[in-house]
Amino acid sequence: MRYYRIEITDEKGKRIKDAAGNDIGPWDSDKNPLNESTRPGAPLQITLDAPTFGSDMLAGGAMLTVFGLPVSVLRQAVNLHLAHITVYGGFSAGLPLANPPRKGILLKGQIYGPYGNWQGVHQTLNLPVWPSNIIDDVGKPFTITMDGRQGDKLSDVILRALQVTYQNSAQKLEINVNIHQNLVLYEDWKAIFRSIFEMSQMLKRVTPGMLGQRTYSGVNIAVQKNKINVFDGSDGKQAKPIQARDLIGQPTWLEPQRISIKTSMRADIEVGDWITLPFDAIGENSILAVGNQMGQYSEKQRLSFSGTYEVMGMRHIGDYYNVSEDGWVTVFEAVPRLKDVVDR
Repeated sequence: MRYYRIEITDEKGKRIKDAAGNDIGPWDSDKNPLNESTRPGAPLQITLDAPTFGSDMLAGGAMLTVFGLPVSVLRQAVNLHLAHITVYGGFSAGLPLANPPRKGILLKGQIYGPYGNWQGVHQTLNLPVWPSNIIDDVGKPFTITMDGRQGDKLSDVILRALQVTYQNSAQKLEINVNIHQNLVLYEDWKAIFRSIFEMSQMLKRVTPGMLGQRTYSGVNIAVQKNKINVFDGSDGKQAKPIQARDLIGQPTWLEPQRISIKTSMRADIEVGDWITLPFDAIGENSILAVGNQMGQYSEKQRLSFSGTYEVMGMRHIGDYYNVSEDGWVTVFEAVPRLKDVVDR
């Protein structure tokens, strides 16, 4: 069955109180919202829209809405401003789509401008979430200083700049830099960026020509799940398979060399990962497989796309009590894997 868990804490990791002095959250679909005992009851309704793309794209933050909360929580919504939030999701055991290893953290970040609303019979707590802090511990906007010398590896320069800015803050983001080892500065690079968005835009514009490979698309930065991942598809990581039964509809074109893939909600794939799509929608060992005498499958049983792709963006979309298959999904944007991109 569908699963979620929402945890909200202050900067010290403590629970935040509502107007009645009770803890706000956590809310868990597998537990009783009153005493957290495990039971197959009726969880709170939530809706979720959580996009994650490279930081050079203006995808915005996430939006989480929790229904059915008491007025004591709605009155104190302002107390959740700048609070830290972690949202888990996926499927619990019980249905064919359930795959417990795939459930996990969907979203981790900071709440900005929360508000309560009461419209008709609906009482909602609305939580805009940003994946990383916009201001530092003393309330000033973050700045990122890049100071590279001719001959330095770009990976080292990026890592130093991000560590100084983010690992000294209260959020302490994990930083992973996995880019081509031959990316070396041909001149001194000194720059100050007002946001990771500005830094990512510069890298995306400058780095594609640094390797002399026609298909090299450059360095990307993605902020997700309390991590900053810097990648360019050259790390040769193991691709994660997507089974035909996980797909909702056929993969489709978004634009040249970019496709959209919709699956049941899952937390095990991140931006920058490699994924593989199967050739057939129905495997030859499936009881649903029906072939002709030559063992050939119908075109209806084949996927529009197959092979290996790099995930460039994703979006978790949830509407807990929506009975449609589209009510609890993850949508990926991916590009084909090109050989010379992964040759190190």
